[in-house]
Amino acid sequence: FEILVVNDGSTDQTSTVIQSRSADWPVRELRHDVNRGYGASLATGYEWVLDHADPLDCVFSMDADNSHPPRYLADLLRKIEDGFDVVTASYALPGGRIFGVPPLRRLTSILCNGLFAVFFSLRGVKTYTNGFRAYRVAALKKTTAKWGRPLIRENGFPGGVELFLKVVASGA
Repeated sequence: FEILVVNDGSTDQTSTVIQSRSADWPVRELRHDVNRGYGASLATGYEWVLDHADPLDCVFSMDADNSHPPRYLADLLRKIEDGFDVVTASYALPGGRIFGVPPLRRLTSILCNGLFAVFFSLRGVKTYTNGFRAYRVAALKKTTAKWGRPLIRENGFPGGVELFLKVVASGA
């Protein structure tokens, strides 16, 4: 495995922490000089994956603000191994919880997910806006063949939903 961190122009100690952990873990930092947004960060990471990963690989996306507990990565991977091309963690399913998310962001998420459910009703999908996902790289490559590159064009928050909907529309 390799840990890929997209540092979106942070001015904190992110790069220092990454460098300090690189002796223990296979960590790679991709850096934006200025903050370009959530979608741009996802795009940078997924473009790197498309260029370097094997189609049989699995890639996970998660926020680095402690709102996506890494202990659930194994659960997402099991679903990929069961044959799914994309798996989304969801606080809206039984046993789900929200970690470290401010109330306004929670409300925005609930409203956005409701709108997406109306306009893009996908069987079994409860959470469209969550960035805690697993993708089979082969599905990302198939999506790229259909939609072209860059795979994500929306620089802001909707970039994650854009990718998810494109992957599903490509047959995942």
